[in-house]
Amino acid sequence: MKIFNFHQKQTPQLPFSTQFSTSLIMLTAVVVTFVLGYLAIVLEHPLKIDKTIPALLAGVICWSIITVGGMPVINASHQIAEFTDVLTHHLGEIAQILF
Repeated sequence: MKIFNFHQKQTPQLPFSTQFSTSLIMLTAVVVTFVLGYLAIVLEHPLKIDKTIPALLAGVICWSIITVGGMPVINASHQIAEFTDVLTHHLGEIAQILF
């Protein structure tokens, strides 16, 4: 037989796990970095900077956040893949455009 203790206060459970909230923070950081980089590219003339600088910085910062945060990455086939494989693919795409 189970006895209920109505006088004991129970601590509420958090709706999200710690891992999910960390991923959400990292995802938010990537989105904010991307938007700020995009705004810097759009406002190139008033800021008197070249488009290359904010584009490269935003890309490096976004990939750094993804790496440090351990976020899952999705490949071109829309499947979760290893970070190094996806990064190599994207670097190859960029190299084809630049060179």
